[in-house]
Amino acid sequence: MSGEAYRSLADGIRDAVEAGRWDEADADLDTLAEEAALCLVQDRTADLAALAREVARCHTALALREDRSPEAMHRLGQLRAIAAMVAAGRANRPARSEAALAQAGTPTAAVLRALADGAK
Repeated sequence: MSGEAYRSLADGIRDAVEAGRWDEADADLDTLAEEAALCLVQDRTADLAALAREVARCHTALALREDRSPEAMHRLGQLRAIAAMVAAGRANRPARSEAALAQAGTPTAAVLRALADGAK
């Protein structure tokens, strides 16, 4: 997809939410999430940046609306989740080493120690 396709998809989500067409909004949100996952897996950084802009634009437009119905808030939450996934992908931080995870005094070390000790 291109930046223009992302814009069209985001506009479709916004229009569907504003009109209360929840099935259509859900289908477009699914497409947006799938595209975000593809960009992450295929390391398409330029597409990921364009996607981030459109997700932010759509989220802002929906957040500024007066409608606080459960259905609208649910779709806004879905957009936030997609935005978080895109932001994590754009951060591109390497995974921490096993030694760093097992460092004494960290929460991760406590969990790893409990898992190693087994059920009690």
